[in-house]
Amino acid sequence: MERRLAAILAADAVGHGRLSRDGEESRHCALSAYIKTITALIDRRNGKVMHFVGAAALADEAMQ
Repeated sequence: MERRLAAILAADAVGHGRLSRDGEESRHCALSAYIKTITALIDRRNGKVMHFVGAAALADEAMQ
């Protein structure tokens, strides 16, 4: 049996509620930047974003 070690990352954006009150456009811009940044960081480590929900992300990274 082959075994593999993996790390699971759960991240949430601070201030999402405030952004929602500031308006749809500012919330969309902030979340788009957040998604782009977190995806780039995870990709750089050969990880995989599994799911985004609102301001939260779930990802895994296989450990070498």
